[in-house]
Amino acid sequence: MTNLAPRGCGIISLVIGLAGMTGLGFAQLPTGTILGGVRDASGATLPGTTLTATNTETGLSRMTVSGEDGSYRFPALPVGRYEIRAEIPGFQTSVRSGVTLAVGQEAVVNFRLEVGAVSQTVEVKGEAPLVNVTSSSLGGLVTEDNVADLPLNGRNFIDLTFLQPGVSENKNMTHGGTFTGSWFSSNGAPLRSNTYMLDGAVMGNFLGGATSSIANTTLGIEGIREWRVVTNNFSAEYGLTMGSQMAIVTKSGTNDFHGSLFEIE
Repeated sequence: MTNLAPRGCGIISLVIGLAGMTGLGFAQLPTGTILGGVRDASGATLPGTTLTATNTETGLSRMTVSGEDGSYRFPALPVGRYEIRAEIPGFQTSVRSGVTLAVGQEAVVNFRLEVGAVSQTVEVKGEAPLVNVTSSSLGGLVTEDNVADLPLNGRNFIDLTFLQPGVSENKNMTHGGTFTGSWFSSNGAPLRSNTYMLDGAVMGNFLGGATSSIANTTLGIEGIREWRVVTNNFSAEYGLTMGSQMAIVTKSGTNDFHGSLFEIE
């Protein structure tokens, strides 16, 4: 009689392993989250409110309904500028525009609806609060404005990472080509303790210390929109190394024509 237990255990282990890898991939996507709560003028929660988040750059739209406690959440949204609309029968429609969502950010946008017709709209323009009230992680964000405004000799995006608190550069002084690229330490951790993720995929050379490839090249600055460097106290969605976590988002198309130009003197 054939014993199928070992083969069955192997299949179960494989399925569990793939499920874990899938969860890790979703957790490290180059996205952000918009969340908050909906209340009326008296402060009572409004469950069943329909909320719509629209990316004003691409037209991407997502819809959800607030829960019993009036809370809502839009997870895994692409970075960009958003408009959020909240509407429920018996109350005026509220629109919050000008919300810029960055990679790895949890933007809290709360609504307070006034009694009235749904056809009546109250529009509020403004950014989400800069104070992070949902995470205790430490680090910094390099935005597309930073990339455009700050001087960048050599056009290597890693150079802007050295401006983050706790990050110290390690110059490559060898000539044999073994240690290529720009290496750095985060809060005194070893040089190989940094994880680089490009649009959710782990990248880096085989030595595990820099973002340069086996061909000694890095992604050009023109292909990057923004990136976040988490240097300490990062959440469970990150892992693999003890130093820093870098989440890089590449540029993508929008509904508007855009481009860039630079010259070398």
